[in-house]
Amino acid sequence: LRLFARFGVAGLAGTAVHYALFSLAMVLLDVEPVHASVAGSLCGALLNYVLNRQWTFRVDTPHRRAFPRFMAVAAAG
Repeated sequence: LRLFARFGVAGLAGTAVHYALFSLAMVLLDVEPVHASVAGSLCGALLNYVLNRQWTFRVDTPHRRAFPRFMAVAAAG
């Protein structure tokens, strides 16, 4: 149950960063919606990767193997 809760918190944090960056880029910087969404999505995914790696699953797989796999799954989603 704790693992599931941590996974959920990491997902919510990534979503919050995505939405915050998306909104701020559009409102304050007048960035096109697609570009703002891409920036928010990348930052949210990066935060999600870090939180899940360090806090949720505590893995020691090298970044050169784990990060491309994570991004492939994120892109497929």
